[in-house]
Amino acid sequence: MGIKGFGSRMSAYAQRTHLGSTSDPARDAVAIVDGPGLAHYVYYGLCGKREGSQKPITYTECAQAALEWLDLTQAIGMKIGAILFDGALPHAKRSVRIGRLQAYAEKVHVYKQSDKAGMLLDGRARKRLPPPPFLVFAVVEELRQSKYGHVTYVVPGEADPYCIIAAIQVSDEASETTVTIFSDDSDLLVYNLGQRSVCVAPFRDLDDEQTISGTTRSAEVYWPTRIAAQASVLLEDLVKPAFFMSEDPYCTFDEALLRIKKKDPSDREDFKAFGRGFQTTEEKTEWLSITTDSSKKRNLAACDSRVSEIICQTQSLRAGSLEGGVKMYLPFLIDDPGRASAWNVGTNIRALAYSLLLRCEGLESEGAQEYRRSGSRITGNLMELISLEETEEQLRASCAYFDEFFEWAKGQDLCDADTCRSVVLSQTCQYAQAGGHSLPGIKEAQQLVQGRAEGRLRAWHLVHLSAEYQAAYYSLRILHQIASHVVAHGSIAKDVASLVRARLSTLPRIGQFFEESQEQQSWVRVIPELMANFEAKDTDEEPVQKKRRKKTKWTKWEKEGSGQEDASGDNNPFALLMDD
Repeated sequence: MGIKGFGSRMSAYAQRTHLGSTSDPARDAVAIVDGPGLAHYVYYGLCGKREGSQKPITYTECAQAALEWLDLTQAIGMKIGAILFDGALPHAKRSVRIGRLQAYAEKVHVYKQSDKAGMLLDGRARKRLPPPPFLVFAVVEELRQSKYGHVTYVVPGEADPYCIIAAIQVSDEASETTVTIFSDDSDLLVYNLGQRSVCVAPFRDLDDEQTISGTTRSAEVYWPTRIAAQASVLLEDLVKPAFFMSEDPYCTFDEALLRIKKKDPSDREDFKAFGRGFQTTEEKTEWLSITTDSSKKRNLAACDSRVSEIICQTQSLRAGSLEGGVKMYLPFLIDDPGRASAWNVGTNIRALAYSLLLRCEGLESEGAQEYRRSGSRITGNLMELISLEETEEQLRASCAYFDEFFEWAKGQDLCDADTCRSVVLSQTCQYAQAGGHSLPGIKEAQQLVQGRAEGRLRAWHLVHLSAEYQAAYYSLRILHQIASHVVAHGSIAKDVASLVRARLSTLPRIGQFFEESQEQQSWVRVIPELMANFEAKDTDEEPVQKKRRKKTKWTKWEKEGSGQEDASGDNNPFALLMDD
């Protein structure tokens, strides 16, 4: 729902509560964890610890911090009941999501206005900027691989109602158990919990205190059932006061109770519609299915939420319950707001992925729209999709390109992960060359693939280059996940989708791909040869001496496949390196 300012208006009803300690663990206590909330909590916690530090915060560090938080939660006596992540979000969230993306765009714009030389890398500066684009996806991936994999769930919708259902299930199975939902979403206070011992503890109000005897955790805790029971009017839950507080952002809880006394809203149609948003009948059925069917649990977690959404939209289009094609809300990339969106890199790859998804469902006339930054605004950009026949043709050609590239990389003694980094760098450079933009220098390219940043300030052109590199990687990830979905659930084009899935199977997880690498020797040799195909210049603006380098055998072959006049590259998105 997103009731503006609801949490701050309810803050007077929080109780400072001792949740447990490592020296005196809690008993009969279970934690239900809002996964995205945990990811953002640990990220900004790391920012706080890095104030004044020049070391970037990596996805791996964020995932490790999440694991450490869960370990501590268990150490103070709380069993981890479930860690829940959003899957496909409802269409009703469209305006909220666009608004959030717009707020991110404005944050970066304001930041650049005050720091035109570049972006500071310390934690204090990071707090002024949006979170990393793939933060939640990276944490999900690592949790699934960890000892908490069996309690990590990606749900088919928003995580909020599933947090409630999971908490109710635990309480019903063991009535003496106290269930704590860790989440910063104040909407969780509104749901009907009956007389169960369930509370909500916001991450922002947690306090882990180190003492001689160990670590103690306390929090500002909300008990929705108790708040309702102590109200001056008869309440089953907080839906009625929340309704009045949603209508008026200045209405306090006490004022809402007075309005209920004056005129009960039960018969109002707008109240009924509001109340339906806090009903959990469908989620209860889904939760039972997810927790009893391991294959369904695995399938839901197989794709990032953004990809899951367009898969669900495709199914709705086929069923006739949705119109207007699929809509992809791309993660927000921190790029230079004065330049074209970094998401321009990989456009052809993503269009090919959407074409595969839609055409395999027999939706030949449906299109796709991406929501991303365009200038200073977040807008919907229509994608140019192709027919099933063209899609299959381009995918087969793409696999051939990959085979050629992998053969070259094998001769360079590159591991699978570094081969993928080379592919992504090549995609980034191809876009720059085709659009007439400046290419990265040798040292800049080397820092990019190694996930390194030197100095306390990153110039804006390097910020943008990094964002383009991220866009190229994530575009391949989208294609891989959609190809995998078609192989598992499609009825046509499964052969070519299987080829794509196999070629992209070595694409590293997010944390691994962007992890800082100390390996330099192989990149010192490989980067100049790879960049020679793009007429790159090093940081001193000295031309790469291509005449001294032997051309890779696939350079000419790729040139023959080029020809599209669009700045995003040639007809096939995997014409990675073009001859001069």
